[in-house]
Amino acid sequence: MGRKKSKKHNTEEHAQHKREGTRDSEFLPSHGDKKMEIASYMLGITAAIGFVVFGAVYSSHKTASIWFIFLPSTLILIVGGCLYWQNLVWNERAKPTTEKQLENPTFRENVGTATLFFGGNTATSSVTELERQRWKPFNFMGVEPVIYAEKGRVYVDVVITDGTGHLPVEIKKDEFVVRPVNWDRNVSTEALEVVNEDLIPVFQFVFRTPSKIEINGIFTTPKGDIILVDGNGVRVNPIPRELSLKRIFKYPSWKYPSQYEEK
Repeated sequence: MGRKKSKKHNTEEHAQHKREGTRDSEFLPSHGDKKMEIASYMLGITAAIGFVVFGAVYSSHKTASIWFIFLPSTLILIVGGCLYWQNLVWNERAKPTTEKQLENPTFRENVGTATLFFGGNTATSSVTELERQRWKPFNFMGVEPVIYAEKGRVYVDVVITDGTGHLPVEIKKDEFVVRPVNWDRNVSTEALEVVNEDLIPVFQFVFRTPSKIEINGIFTTPKGDIILVDGNGVRVNPIPRELSLKRIFKYPSWKYPSQYEEK
């Protein structure tokens, strides 16, 4: 019964739209009517000009005939022009209106918790708690990323050391510094990557979402140990062939700004 009612309703709605379309079309001139209007105006103009020429050529009182016929002809032209303009206004008002198409909605994620992915490990905390106090969920031989939040936005501060006390890469509150002159970096709205002189990634900072951040990198401890941090875990002093991260971007960055490596 519900389907039949729905079908009847759709039929009535279609008929209603059809009647409305018919009413709108009654106010709009057809193609043939518009041609007739133009022909009428042209005929009136031609007749007015013809009256003036006829009076000027054939009348014995040329001045009188010119004024006698010119004035009515001028009035005809003025009245005709006013009618034509009024007709255009009516036609414009009679056009059926169409509703503006709705734009696609823009969604904004309601961030309630923040998650840090570091070496295959995850740490999650509420954004409210991170706004009150900064958190260091991991400490791998001195490598300590700091996660916190301000005004609902999540940040992670982290540094890369070279084992001698220098800081080649440093990130604080979405601002970063890459100090070695022969290193390169590429960045987009979702990720930051730093590569060394051999184009080997040494640091990666990825926003999976605005509240989910992943950090990968090659860190050197003050004792000289090398730590590889990626999605597979944390490895200390890995063999050279394992000491690599998959590149995110193309290089050099001046040639391929924000362009991702082809998969």
